[in-house]
Amino acid sequence: MSSSDFECVICFEEFSVCIPKTLTTCGHVLCLSCIQKLIVSKKIVCALCKQTTTLQTDNADELPTNYELKEKAETAAKDSKGKGKEAARESGSSALLDLLPRFSIFSTQQTKTKPTTTITTTPTPTAKKSARDYKLILPYGKQTCERVYGPKLLGEGFEDDSLGSPAFAKIIPKEWFLDNNNNNNNNNNNSSKEPFSSDDLLAISDRNKARIVLLEKKTGKVKSIIKTSGRADCPNYFEVQKASTHPHLIIIIASWSNTAITVFDVETGEYLKHFEKSGVTERPCGLVLNRKEDQIIIANNGSNLISIHKGFDQGKEFGETIRVIGLNFIGLYGVGINSSGNLIATSQNKFDIIDGKTDKLLKTVGKAARETRETDVCFNFPTGVFVDEFDNIFISDSSNHRVQIFNKEGEWINSFGKAGDNNACFGGIYGVSVHNSHDIYVVDWSGSRVMMF
Repeated sequence: MSSSDFECVICFEEFSVCIPKTLTTCGHVLCLSCIQKLIVSKKIVCALCKQTTTLQTDNADELPTNYELKEKAETAAKDSKGKGKEAARESGSSALLDLLPRFSIFSTQQTKTKPTTTITTTPTPTAKKSARDYKLILPYGKQTCERVYGPKLLGEGFEDDSLGSPAFAKIIPKEWFLDNNNNNNNNNNNSSKEPFSSDDLLAISDRNKARIVLLEKKTGKVKSIIKTSGRADCPNYFEVQKASTHPHLIIIIASWSNTAITVFDVETGEYLKHFEKSGVTERPCGLVLNRKEDQIIIANNGSNLISIHKGFDQGKEFGETIRVIGLNFIGLYGVGINSSGNLIATSQNKFDIIDGKTDKLLKTVGKAARETRETDVCFNFPTGVFVDEFDNIFISDSSNHRVQIFNKEGEWINSFGKAGDNNACFGGIYGVSVHNSHDIYVVDWSGSRVMMF
């Protein structure tokens, strides 16, 4: 037998260190972890021959373990002194990887069934010129994520640290740091200063630990942590801005417990300013910027009002209320804005599209129900909302454990996710964001992780 016979052809894990399980219909042997990811409704479609094996439960443990193969793998591992894996990669067995793109349940990483560590992969593709075809996303727990950030944090000094209860996550493009750095160098006649980050950063609001965690997108390591305790004790949604009146990027945070909107310096972590409006900014949750008008738009859960305020660059007028929108919301939670300036707001089992100029209700989408069919436009405690650059609308349907996607008119496109703790499911979904109209970042707060699809 060749060395390639002693490892899983999907993840290349040697059977000497994992459990080889035999698919009873076709006889192919894969590792326990990979087979577990293939199970859908007690059925397994073999990644090699497409034959279906039916189980009594959704647990791959009931399949027979190939002890003979495991014993031979352990013997071969001792004889080869660790060279078996490289030999297998150079052999024809590596061609089996060409089969895997047909089975989207597998990502380019070696995922783990239980999300106990941060998982990283090779860098994701660069910005695309057109929007991703979201109709191709597989629904109901069949679409696995490509990367997981958390629960444990990576990096020197953070070995014993982990995410607590994350609420929202969003990419800060590396170009923003470079642009700000160039502007500062030009103003100071200094060209030697390095930008704060040469990589995209993933910013995560960690509510119960009162902080914003900045992770390097490529490595998953901690770049820095902004401690918000005392100013934003429960940071929810946030936005990052290239302000013209401040030398660094700023982060504007909606803090549920402080009834305030607070601003920090992204690079130094320094508190800059805040505002709060009695009777209006009560338990602020959702936050989005109208960057064209330098306005801050807040979804206030306590007052059930959307409030619009003057932005950071307006000096002493920062935070002044421009207007308030009250459309008899119940359980107002998230808010987004599209390219036309129209607002999208999530509240009890629905979302509303609101004219950004007249504040009139244009359309209500949704009904109160749990999921029954893939095309049902129903919600159970929708929380976050995000609008991408093509005006597609993403809703985190929290208690239905899924993300729902709609076009600009509010027409349903797709949904994905279900209850669970593996890398295709959500324990307790909260925020959602999209980067480059391609990568979808979903916050699974109960799993203390951020998942990228």
